[in-house]
Amino acid sequence: MMEYEDRTGAVSRLTRNTRLALFGVAVLSASRLVVFLFRYGIPNAASDFLGSWPAPRLAEWFGKTDGFYSGLVTEWHEGTSWSYGPILHLVTIPLFLFPDRDTAYRFLLFVAAGGFVVTGLLLIWHLRRELPNGYALAGLIFVVFNFAPALEALGQRNVELLELLLISAAFVTFGSRRDTATGFLLGLAAGVKYLPAVLIPALFLARRRRAGAVSMTTLAVIAVVTQLTLGWQNNLLLRTVVDVDSEINFFDHPQNQALSGFIMRAVGDQGNESTGIAISIVVLIAAGLALCFWLWSRRGSSDWSIQWSILLTSVLLLIPHGESYYLCLLIPPFAVAFSRLCVMGRTWKWVLFLVAYSVVAWPVPMSIVEAVVDSVIGRHVWLFQWTHENSIPMIGTLALLFLLFSLHDPGRLTVSDTTESL
Repeated sequence: MMEYEDRTGAVSRLTRNTRLALFGVAVLSASRLVVFLFRYGIPNAASDFLGSWPAPRLAEWFGKTDGFYSGLVTEWHEGTSWSYGPILHLVTIPLFLFPDRDTAYRFLLFVAAGGFVVTGLLLIWHLRRELPNGYALAGLIFVVFNFAPALEALGQRNVELLELLLISAAFVTFGSRRDTATGFLLGLAAGVKYLPAVLIPALFLARRRRAGAVSMTTLAVIAVVTQLTLGWQNNLLLRTVVDVDSEINFFDHPQNQALSGFIMRAVGDQGNESTGIAISIVVLIAAGLALCFWLWSRRGSSDWSIQWSILLTSVLLLIPHGESYYLCLLIPPFAVAFSRLCVMGRTWKWVLFLVAYSVVAWPVPMSIVEAVVDSVIGRHVWLFQWTHENSIPMIGTLALLFLLFSLHDPGRLTVSDTTESL
């Protein structure tokens, strides 16, 4: 009887401690989000989003040119020019109900914050069954909601948060074998700013042809309607991508945490700036081909969540240029890696995860870290700038990619004949 009571008490204490851990992490994450919104989000008026929104033609169609076509967008677009993907301009049409751009921009902050919360809840819901206990669930909540690049994207209302929401929803639907919904979601995500299109080939490689067909159909409809309305030939982003010599491609600014940014900075330090673009192109093509070969050799694998994570992580390294807030798209890969490690993680893999997450996500607010560093060394260091100048987030992304490859389980192949072609 005494032994039974001891066990019951231990279970009760464990349950209580688990609930306290969950409550503590939830309060911490919510507090950080609220403080960020008021300290940075509301006052912030600088954003890449404002360089592409609204499209001048759309503002004219809705009779809002005077109130909306102002500021940064006028430096990049006039007449029929537009940028990013067409879905961005579709979902932001309701913002024209506001009297002016600034009011709409302030309102968009809270919409984006709600979308970020929904994104996190979707990922947690999808991965919850893989977690061994409540402490792991608390850890997953922390991993998802304390991600500095996502907060940066939120403060600037950047479109990557919409991509992140649609990708996270696709994780949920694909995991529950709702292929039509998955294809539609990924098609929409690819129409926001194109990067999520990297996941579409994985649908076919996983033998989920219905999802792949729906995504391609969705993209085709988006392409046709866009040509009839905005015109693809007027898209500044696409024109820039095909122009290798454009100053926007392959630039050495510290914000560029793709491989090309590291190469351009390294070559520039040696005084060979002119060769940086050529080296970047060769490296990106070689790495892209190696990734394609690996994916083809793993076709038919049911370990799709790791494959999707590898694709998302790889594309952020292989694009011509990146921005620090692009790294918010690494939330699903980090969440998947964390849930997998909770079940089968070796010590060295946990160490690699913690290092990668620390230098990419900055789970402790940078202002606190800078204050500690300044007090230790006795002078101010702009830590954010220093880490980016030395490609620390890119190194963390590479570490995450290596970890994901190590976590892929070839034993989960569901197709017995791996030589079968698609």
